[in-house]
Amino acid sequence: MKTLLLALMLPVVQFAADLSIANSSLEVRLNARSRGALESVVDRASSRDFISATKPPTLFRLTVATGDGKIRELTGADAATWEHKLNRTPSGEELVLRYQDLGGQDLDVECRVQLGATDTLSRWRITVENHSPLAVQSVVYPVVLAPRQLGPQWEDDRLLAPGNTFDGELRRSQGPGTPFPGGNKTLYPGPAQVQFLAYFDETAGLYMAAYDNGGNPKRLGFLSTAAGVDLSLQHEAWTSARANWSIPYEVVLGTFRGDWHAAADIYKHWALRQPWCSRKLTERSDISAWYLEGRPIVTFLPRGGEYYPEGRPPRAPDLFRARPPLPSPGLRPHAPALFADIAQALRSPIVVIEYGWEKQAMWINPDVFPPYGGEDSFRKQVSGMRRDGHVTGCYISGTHWGVAKPGRADYDGWPAFRRDGSAAAVTSENQEPIINHSPWADNVRLCIGSPVTQRIMLDMIRGLVERGVSFVQYDQNVGGQVYRCHNRNHPHPPGDGVWMSEQTRRFLHEARKLGKSLDPNFVLTIEEPCEYFMQDVDGFNDRPYVSSRVSESVPLFSYLYHGYELSFGGDTALGLYCDETDILRVARTFIAGLLVEGPFLGPSREWPKDELHFLAKIAHAQRSFAHDYVILGEMLPTPRLEKVPMLDAALVGGSRDLPITLGPVRVPAVLSSAWKSPAGKTGYALANVLSDEARPVLPVNRARRWVKIWQGGRQKLAVSDGKVEVPLGPREIALVEEE
Repeated sequence: MKTLLLALMLPVVQFAADLSIANSSLEVRLNARSRGALESVVDRASSRDFISATKPPTLFRLTVATGDGKIRELTGADAATWEHKLNRTPSGEELVLRYQDLGGQDLDVECRVQLGATDTLSRWRITVENHSPLAVQSVVYPVVLAPRQLGPQWEDDRLLAPGNTFDGELRRSQGPGTPFPGGNKTLYPGPAQVQFLAYFDETAGLYMAAYDNGGNPKRLGFLSTAAGVDLSLQHEAWTSARANWSIPYEVVLGTFRGDWHAAADIYKHWALRQPWCSRKLTERSDISAWYLEGRPIVTFLPRGGEYYPEGRPPRAPDLFRARPPLPSPGLRPHAPALFADIAQALRSPIVVIEYGWEKQAMWINPDVFPPYGGEDSFRKQVSGMRRDGHVTGCYISGTHWGVAKPGRADYDGWPAFRRDGSAAAVTSENQEPIINHSPWADNVRLCIGSPVTQRIMLDMIRGLVERGVSFVQYDQNVGGQVYRCHNRNHPHPPGDGVWMSEQTRRFLHEARKLGKSLDPNFVLTIEEPCEYFMQDVDGFNDRPYVSSRVSESVPLFSYLYHGYELSFGGDTALGLYCDETDILRVARTFIAGLLVEGPFLGPSREWPKDELHFLAKIAHAQRSFAHDYVILGEMLPTPRLEKVPMLDAALVGGSRDLPITLGPVRVPAVLSSAWKSPAGKTGYALANVLSDEARPVLPVNRARRWVKIWQGGRQKLAVSDGKVEVPLGPREIALVEEE
């Protein structure tokens, strides 16, 4: 006789006529007519209900595979019978819902929802007891369908969701008809850098998170539907037939008041106690000193005119589509003069990232040696950089095998892949390799769970470090993303699973161990941050500054974790066009607490002088008076400046080849962020992108004395009504610090 999960052992048990649990802060109600679907989540202080009037049809969804390979979806409606009960104790309330024999199979589900007497968050668990021939692939729980509009006004509706390549994306409602167009559910660990989302307005907000510190794969985000905004979490199970599954972590759902900082503070209270926050930057002896100095970063295109062989190139050259290649060695012979000039302009040691260093073409792994320009030329350039105190960085294109390059009919990587790479390939369930058709290359996906893949990538890292490269980025696998793999010859279970996180960490550990054994100054980073891997790498490449028609970037990852990790960034378009576009991009990067990446050095020795001059000021600030704040400090909520001059700009969309002007927009010309140093002092970083003076007003603690520090010296500021006016010179970087 089958046993259905564990019996409850709470002192008071009663069957619930209506399925609800509540306390003074929160009420959660399930709908008995739809077998327990989530009916309402009410913030009791404001009486705001965060569930759509078009009720979700079910509390959960299971995706299962039958023995013949077909896929089915099962919900509570497919259960032969179901029952529910309410457990009430002085410490709180719990709803338990049991569903028997889903889809006519020996497959049962138990859902639990708990709310403590003083909690603002409800806690959700689900268990599947499976004695059937079905294999559970994924579980969506709880199904959460929020309204398309919060309250009577839509203009203040905001949605913060992980799962993009620009840190925190804060979506703005576009109107009552299409409030948040599109959307997607993104993999964690991977492109989803954290495990929470928030939907809010000026009255109240809905907060939802997975409190998982084990790297279990899941998909987070949102989907706009006609019925509402779907915020449901999808948990990747990928069990075999007749295998039980229980969610190995809690899902929490509750309400809050405030902006995105308030939602992040709820998550931060949990996150800072997790293993990825075991050591702060000031406690990590494994990070090379140069990475924490605050050096400016520039990008070098050694192939130069391969991209634009005729005429002067645009400011943001198309890095994807190559023209017929130049004869080797391209711009390599000019590199020493270029780097000497740029270092002199920046008055600092520099970090130079090479775009297109690979033998065949940019983003073509793993046939990369000898590097473009020839072995001797590359080694001579890198050794000269090291001699002058600079650092060379290269990106490897992650778990990919390049088989074709747009614009390069002379390159064919298929024969080498079939000979040396097929054993490492990610495959579909029919055992066929999977290909990425990206604008920059056609790549066969490789599986991180294959020893062959890890050897291929470690060989590339070894080759670079042996040639003097001290900085390598694990690129293209955004946030350490791993591809779902069904290759029967690989030593991992098919589909998604925690093996993905475990094998990524294994590779990162081996890569850093190898790199640092060859060069103690070695640094390893990943393209785009993910909290789960923070202690496994030196840092991340991030772009928390992009504007679009529907959203704005906010420095979410820095707000959560600055002080535990240090990112760098600045190589992606701003999404805006104005005379100050490049200055604004650099300023936003600095304010977010990132090492700043400056101009591309490529087809021409002409570079934007204004941007370099501004970058030099930032480099000085990051290496001196602002270092303890924007490099080593903890980010505080962004201050609300007054009397801020505005810039007239245009939103730009489309592609690199065909940009489209979307419409006018006004953006602040003076930017700011707040910080707490490791010593516990408060400071405010400010950047004026105008070529004219500005005098913003900054709110501060009126009980403290404040001083402005900048490249030119120090100036005491007068506090009046808890505010200080901060005079900023043209394109000036400053710190307002408590004395």
